[in-house]
Amino acid sequence: MRLPDSIYSPIVGLLLLIAASTLVWRVPDRGEADRANPQPGIPVVRAIVAGAAIGLVSGLTGVGGGLLLSPLLLLTGWAEIRQTAGVSVAFILVNAMVALSTNLASMGTLPAALPIWGVAAVVGGVVGTELGTRRLKGRTMRFILAAILALSGLKLIVP
Repeated sequence: MRLPDSIYSPIVGLLLLIAASTLVWRVPDRGEADRANPQPGIPVVRAIVAGAAIGLVSGLTGVGGGLLLSPLLLLTGWAEIRQTAGVSVAFILVNAMVALSTNLASMGTLPAALPIWGVAAVVGGVVGTELGTRRLKGRTMRFILAAILALSGLKLIVP
């Protein structure tokens, strides 16, 4: 099932822009005091419903689930920026593997450029991990995520 571009692009684009602006203006930076007082556990039922909704929207629109998962984790307070980055990477990897296996099953082949994309993904992952774990502050990472969300949203809205 696939929604027409005229429906899903503006809706998902707007959602991404809202998430980006919320990350910039509403998510507080968590300091050392917050780490000393961990939050209560994540509500399992709400997390499952949210994950299913993200999977459905991602599947219908073709927008990567990590772009939708990251703001959810940050805005609900279920994870800090570094935890969000790690969870999103795993989520994106699983989604990519499912997409590739679905493509292989339906088309009988994988894209010819897959090895190049794989190398680029590994290099990007190594650089991103270095920056995220050792060099960038949480606030800077949050603003980078907001910029990526905003650009993705604008790409969907503005042809």
